[in-house]
Amino acid sequence: MSAFQLPLALPKYLQKDELTQECKDVISSLPIEDGWVSPHLHQYKGFWITTRYMQGVLSFQKHFQAHETDILLATTPKVGATWLKAILYALVNRAHYPDPQKHPLLIRNPHDLVPFMEISVYSETHVSRSLLIYLSKALFNSFILWIIANIYERLGWQDCLFV
Repeated sequence: MSAFQLPLALPKYLQKDELTQECKDVISSLPIEDGWVSPHLHQYKGFWITTRYMQGVLSFQKHFQAHETDILLATTPKVGATWLKAILYALVNRAHYPDPQKHPLLIRNPHDLVPFMEISVYSETHVSRSLLIYLSKALFNSFILWIIANIYERLGWQDCLFV
């Protein structure tokens, strides 16, 4: 290793040590392939999911209940999700912030205002959605097609909006 190279460590969200035993048990039973963003991808119900996102997918499957005020932004990576989140947040909350100088988008990242279901809301061993109850409309984003397909399969379009 040269003097200019640092040892590479996985980012926290890709480390396996934060997984529950239930998640580790499920992962050990799934087909696995080498990944390009993370070391491994696991095939779960027909979709390839990174190891770290599996915790969020399983927690989502166990706990998610749609509300008619929920709005889910369904995107894939690198299609302008940050811009779409900002636009969606601004549209949904336009009546709450009549003074543009005090709009949350001026000081907060759109990823904070429209969280990823599989990363921010359901990724921990507990469900943090309860923190979002104060919102009149809960805005979420997901990159994982299985989550979107699962919501539609279980609920159809009647219980939440998809963008």
